[in-house]
Amino acid sequence: MFGFLKRLIKRIFRCAAMSVAVVALLVGDSPQTFVRAEERQASFQVKGSFLRYEGRLVDFDDTSFRILTPDGLTVQFYWIELVDADAARMRASLGLRVTKAGEPDEAAPHPTEAGLKVTRLADKAEWYGKEEAGLSTPETVVIKSRGDRFSFRRAEVQIESLMLGIKDIYSEKELYELMLAGQVPRTAKEHLRVAELCSRYGLAGKAEEHYRFYELLSREDLPEGRLAGYVNKMRESFGDAQVKEQLYLMGVELMDEEYSKALDRLKTIERDFGEEELLNELKEVRKQIDLARQWSINTRIVESWRVILRSLLRTKATDRGARYSDCMEFAVHGVVVETAARVALRVGVEASPVKEIWQSRTSDSVETVDYGRGSWLVEASHLGDVEQWWDRASNAERFNILMGIHAEHNMRVRLKTHKNCPTCGGTGRVKPGGPPPVFPSKDQCTDCSGLGKSRVVIYW
Repeated sequence: MFGFLKRLIKRIFRCAAMSVAVVALLVGDSPQTFVRAEERQASFQVKGSFLRYEGRLVDFDDTSFRILTPDGLTVQFYWIELVDADAARMRASLGLRVTKAGEPDEAAPHPTEAGLKVTRLADKAEWYGKEEAGLSTPETVVIKSRGDRFSFRRAEVQIESLMLGIKDIYSEKELYELMLAGQVPRTAKEHLRVAELCSRYGLAGKAEEHYRFYELLSREDLPEGRLAGYVNKMRESFGDAQVKEQLYLMGVELMDEEYSKALDRLKTIERDFGEEELLNELKEVRKQIDLARQWSINTRIVESWRVILRSLLRTKATDRGARYSDCMEFAVHGVVVETAARVALRVGVEASPVKEIWQSRTSDSVETVDYGRGSWLVEASHLGDVEQWWDRASNAERFNILMGIHAEHNMRVRLKTHKNCPTCGGTGRVKPGGPPPVFPSKDQCTDCSGLGKSRVVIYW
């Protein structure tokens, strides 16, 4: 049986291979910013590992915790590293917010770490970062700031301790690798999880990319989504690591509609990995690529618009720092301009005709969006504090509201209707009897905020 120290060393080496120094940190004499824990033991498992870690819980906050190992080391772990069941169990026992299994803690602030503000005395220039204790000396201080290292003579600077968002400390590449946790997302659900984590850590570009992949993989009626899904299934069938890597890259190229690159990669795979079963699968991929390339330019524009539009609205919905009023403005106006520009870039035409083609589209199918608990924001905003509710709403609730607002202003609406709130039965009150409450009131239904109904829009 391995000792804890041996397990910890293996963990550190695993993280180093991923170039993610943030995943496991040996904590020195940093300023105390955690809540001191009661005397209790911690036992948990980290994602991607079969080992269980044990130790005495030292202290914790909403983003991480520290334990004292049997070997006398103080080690810091982030809640997002733990398997969902262990994270939920431990957070509940400590009185912290617990989210549904597999979902990030959407309303929580960005993770922070103890850091330094370094001000150069000569010109008052400022740097923010985390001290590299192993590199600092009594004469100099070395900090890591956004992935880069800076060294200062202590006599020439003023140093203050403070809490920093981890985006101020680590590079975007390091943060992104932390989001992936060593696993390449394959399914729509996995892309959605990575997208929400990237958004929470401020990686908006990566978040939008994974939201787009999520939308594509959720739409098997689209050539790109059908092809990417098929290639993902192929990856699970073949054990060779190089084949898996090449198939993954081909799947990304297909979702980006880079068919020429995908075909070149397909030829490389055929040449270098000539297994009969693999070659037969690749013949089907080639056939599907040929079908996708035959799509008319207008069809590609319309379907690309749908996917990119939804990915942009999802990205905005998961921006926890954005105010409700700003998000509404984006849903009504901003997203149209940005979608047109991105579709034009992908398809290779001007933005103006792209918008005209989208607006003149025809369709035999309709889509439905339910505002849910947020219906009162649109129909009766006097029922509560709009911005406060928006801050506390889940990413899914925020997306539905943005999608509904956008549909009502920019899509072709076939029907606006309502359905009763399932909690209060349409009364808007906590108790079924008695006079209607005066809003805002403690008697109003907490699910619909007293509106009593949910707004539903059917559009195309």
